[in-house]
Amino acid sequence: MNVEKYDKLLWRVNGTIFLILCVFSVLGGIAIGVKLILDFSRPTTVHDVVEVDKVTKKKDFLKLGFFQELNGTRYLLVPLNSDNEIRTHSYSKNSYQNIRNYLLFDKESKQEHWLWENNKNLVTNDYKVHTRLDNENIVSGLFFEVVSKDTNQDKLMTYEDQKDFIYVNLKNLEKTNVENNIERVIGFNQTSSDEAMIFFSKSGKSFYKSIDLATGELSKASELRFDNKK
Repeated sequence: MNVEKYDKLLWRVNGTIFLILCVFSVLGGIAIGVKLILDFSRPTTVHDVVEVDKVTKKKDFLKLGFFQELNGTRYLLVPLNSDNEIRTHSYSKNSYQNIRNYLLFDKESKQEHWLWENNKNLVTNDYKVHTRLDNENIVSGLFFEVVSKDTNQDKLMTYEDQKDFIYVNLKNLEKTNVENNIERVIGFNQTSSDEAMIFFSKSGKSFYKSIDLATGELSKASELRFDNKK
């Protein structure tokens, strides 16, 4: 009799343990499934990308970024950031962050000046030039690398596309196209308070060009040769 009771108790204990293991297995499977679904649907963040295929674009959110005070001027420089959430034909969702425009806000007159009339460009880089006044570095101008079109036709505007190099004189807010259709900016250097130089690659060759920061006058692009031949 005692043996029969022991066997029944053992069967009950084993059954209970088996049931608990089954419940945990089911819950674990559900948890893994939920995690996979969340991972698949979670937006992927990518920088310096603009979606140009209107068929796949879902949402486009524009918002002002961090304010920068341009030392020695009356301007605040503010980027206009774009967060694009899109769904492609494969139903994957991506979130893109980039700079589409810049606002120069005049602290004295409370006037705003947008560098571009629309927000269709992609600004991939910016540079500041300075002048020395009363032992203080004053920001005198701004340079921007700007992608304005999808040159490699991959339906995205990215750093891989050709760029325009733009100069903005903060004295009169005039813009100068320093060079268009640049493949890559190799380097940028302010050689003096009145001059800056850009080194860039274009059509598979390397060039340099200088700009007068006061007048915006440009020198002719000169090729950098690697064969040391004159």
